[in-house]
Amino acid sequence: MAATEILHIVTLRRVRYGDSRSIVTAWSRERGRLSLVVSTGAGRTAARTRAMLLTPSLLECRVAVTPGRELLPASGLRPLAPLLSLHGHPVKAMVASLVAELFDGAVAEVQTPDDAMSDFIEASMLLLDSLDNERAVANFHLYFIWQLATLLGIEPDVSTWRPGSVFDMSEGRFRQTMPLSGETLTADEARFVTLMPRLTPLTLSRLRLTRTQRRRALDLMLGYLSIHGGVTRRLKSLEIMRSLF
Repeated sequence: MAATEILHIVTLRRVRYGDSRSIVTAWSRERGRLSLVVSTGAGRTAARTRAMLLTPSLLECRVAVTPGRELLPASGLRPLAPLLSLHGHPVKAMVASLVAELFDGAVAEVQTPDDAMSDFIEASMLLLDSLDNERAVANFHLYFIWQLATLLGIEPDVSTWRPGSVFDMSEGRFRQTMPLSGETLTADEARFVTLMPRLTPLTLSRLRLTRTQRRRALDLMLGYLSIHGGVTRRLKSLEIMRSLF
């Protein structure tokens, strides 16, 4: 028998399901990751519902929870924060799509509540929405990836850095000599890793990177996440991100 629950969610992915419904992958504060089916209706109602389901959005909804059922009906959607700047700014919207994909991959198997994850993704979306500096927006995804790695407990051990060190991607630490196997960053690229813990909401606009450097940093950070299990699927928004920055 279904029980109705009020859930607070972050939408991570949406696909059409017939003419008037959508399947929404979401992270909920109360139940972890889950899949919802939402009726979009028709006319103005459909337009309003689709606007609320933009990825990512912070919403409250009613969900009919049935034990053993994977696709849960959701209704009564209500925005918890409008995120008008995030959805109305093309570059911010693209950055948000990438980080939503990254987060979805990180929590793909998490179907239990996790307050730390909830606090992180909600605060991240609100931060991105609030940014008004172009360089800060351009650097946001690097900041997000580092914070996600930290939350997952796989961040590099920057305490092992010494001048001239190389970075062992597999071990997640710095070395004075080149390891015999595995992907390794040169001393110049390894130095960049030590800058990441200093990146905060207040310093996002101070990190000056060329387009080539930012692309390389993104590729390296995604590679590191992949090695350590933080990214398990192909990111659809990645190529568009590379074209922007």
